[in-house]
Amino acid sequence: MNPIFWIILIFAVLIISFISVIVYFVNFAVVRATKKGEEELLNIEFEPVSAQKIKNGIKWFKDQSPQRLWTKSYDGLNLAADYLPAKEPRGTIILVHGYRSSNLRDFSCVYEVYHNWNYNILSVHDRAHGDSDGTFIGFGILDRYDVLSWVNYVVENIGGNIFLDGLSMGASTVLMASGFDLHENVKGIIADCGFTSPWEECGHVLKKSFKLPEFPLLPICSMGVKLAAGYGLKDYSTLEALKTNKLPVLFIHGGKDTFVPTEMGLRNYEACTSEKELVLVDDAGHGESFLKDPEKCKVALKNFLEKHGSK
Repeated sequence: MNPIFWIILIFAVLIISFISVIVYFVNFAVVRATKKGEEELLNIEFEPVSAQKIKNGIKWFKDQSPQRLWTKSYDGLNLAADYLPAKEPRGTIILVHGYRSSNLRDFSCVYEVYHNWNYNILSVHDRAHGDSDGTFIGFGILDRYDVLSWVNYVVENIGGNIFLDGLSMGASTVLMASGFDLHENVKGIIADCGFTSPWEECGHVLKKSFKLPEFPLLPICSMGVKLAAGYGLKDYSTLEALKTNKLPVLFIHGGKDTFVPTEMGLRNYEACTSEKELVLVDDAGHGESFLKDPEKCKVALKNFLEKHGSK
């Protein structure tokens, strides 16, 4: 058979394989998933005791009848948030949840704490999550602009001091947002188990969960995200933002975190050139620090808010 035929056939197979990898990764990693119920989210990761704590926290928050607020993203999406005002507010905490999670689950155990400390709670639905618009998850690269939109909303409609609080991808989002020249009302950042960059986190998941090599898969996947969602996995990172950040940061990370390795949290902490604190909860997995040692986390949070909220 003509060798040219085989060359064309091999080339066609390679092209089809290349496109298939891109389509699979984009759909798996960044395309909005079907909205999951709170019960389904709880059953994915948490042991029964922790799941019950989260259920109780969700119920408490819902029982307070939070208001639904809306703002526009820089690219025209309708962004949703749940807002619970304090009677005599000391400021507003903007809460940003994690990847394919929900605001109710990720902050369930801290809502009542912040409310009792007289802070307004503005708990956002990430783009492509919950009730917010969006087809593609932003991995913090797009979502950092959404943080700007919410900061501006609070400045214009609520006023007072602002703190940014994020968990997992939300932590990376608020850290990336620190690379902007944020409004003077923003007094500090709380970052719980954030990754260093989308590139490194996706590479880690490829190796750990799928036993696949970073090269050549990660560059191919990043190209697919760029084509579909308009950004690459290397376009920005927390490490880059923290080089210029001037806000104080409270870093929290679980010592047994294998999804966003503890080492990433330590690198974020080391990269931060502003005033910073680090809380490690030795026996906590991903996003479990407050569940495993609530008192340690409460003390750190309260001291951080009081110290920087008075400035």
